[in-house]
Amino acid sequence: MFWQDHFDRLFASAKTLEIPVSYSVAGLEELVRKIINKNSVRNGSVRLTITAGAAG
Repeated sequence: MFWQDHFDRLFASAKTLEIPVSYSVAGLEELVRKIINKNSVRNGSVRLTITAGAAG
């Protein structure tokens, strides 16, 4: 999977917008992999959203 480029853009955008991110790229990738494995996903997509506060 080619997550590194996507995560780099996500973190760069958050930095530009001055939105703090509580996870490292490696930590976020580990969480996503755990969720994928726990749900036995073989084909699918992941959508990550970072907000400046409570969403909704």
